[in-house]
Amino acid sequence: MRKSEFKLKPSFQYAVIALFLLIAAFCILFTVSMSAWIRYIAIFVLLAYGYRVLIRNVYLRGHDAIHTLRYAGKHWQLVQQNETLIAELLGSSFVSSWFCVLRFRAVGRVLPISCVVFRDALKPDEYRQLLVILNTR
Repeated sequence: MRKSEFKLKPSFQYAVIALFLLIAAFCILFTVSMSAWIRYIAIFVLLAYGYRVLIRNVYLRGHDAIHTLRYAGKHWQLVQQNETLIAELLGSSFVSSWFCVLRFRAVGRVLPISCVVFRDALKPDEYRQLLVILNTR
């Protein structure tokens, strides 16, 4: 049984893509004709959601952000700020040489947990090792 640990760091590539998508959403909001109060609500919702995405997913600062992935055989350990979850990798995960979208089913949780890992969030050797593990599962 091979054990591996992957400590994630904030990804510059993820930050650029997330900011681009948020700016594009704001541009769409300002070009679509709608009443002012609906536009203000939409701007507030978009700001709140964008803040959550940037803090939790990009900068890994939220209480439920995944900081470390540990692989031990069939199961994964997801290390968050306050807890460590035992999880199983779902088949709906996406793996490429540029980024991975990992979806886990944690013990005791109903909804799956997603973790986006860009290649600059790990050292090159670690990202390669992660790809090998994910492709041989």
